Amino acid sequence: MKTTYEQIIETIKGINKISDIRRAPATSRKLFLLKKALNPAFEFFSEEETKLITELGGTVDTTTSIVTFPDVKKRAEYQTRRQELLDMEEDVETGRIIIHDTELKEISGDEMWMLRHFVDFVE
Repeated sequence: MKTTYEQIIETIKGINKISDIRRAPATSRKLFLLKKALNPAFEFFSEEETKLITELGGTVDTTTSIVTFPDVKKRAEYQTRRQELLDMEEDVETGRIIIHDTELKEISGDEMWMLRHFVDFVE
């Protein structure tokens, strides 16, 4: 399935965000397998982003994950190049999964939105 790195990252963040919600074992398995399929692309993006930050002289605050640069031009270049990286497509070995609304009663609309690239929610 072709997808962008931005969609992959958003989906993994969504899966992580709902990790504490009680759900059916089958749903947990679907989400685990989805995350496992997306993880290599996520790791590749993280490595490339780290290289970009280093190349431009940036630093990352480990407690807040905020990236800072020595000047505004470097920050602007980082944002442009990072967005180019986010827009790149990757072919991941997974399809869409179906989760019934009743399996995730406590999930918010924002969390559903984060998962929309790979998850179909049905009644």
